[in-house]
Amino acid sequence: MCAIEILSAKQDLSELMTKRAEYFTGGVLSYWLVLPALYTIYVFHSATEYQIFSGKDKLQDAKLGIELDLEEVFK
Repeated sequence: MCAIEILSAKQDLSELMTKRAEYFTGGVLSYWLVLPALYTIYVFHSATEYQIFSGKDKLQDAKLGIELDLEEVFK
């Protein structure tokens, strides 16, 4: 199971960070936080462990077996 949230211009990042911990408590395997203005996705595998993918990177989420070309995502 995965949760994906996209930060909007009107949202507070700290609100999403609090929710992140709740998702893992509820059994989520991966939590993706998308920052469109920075063309960046943070992939969390726990409340404290994460990887950062941006620009032309290939996002790889080993827990879910997913690979995405970020250039296509942010097109």
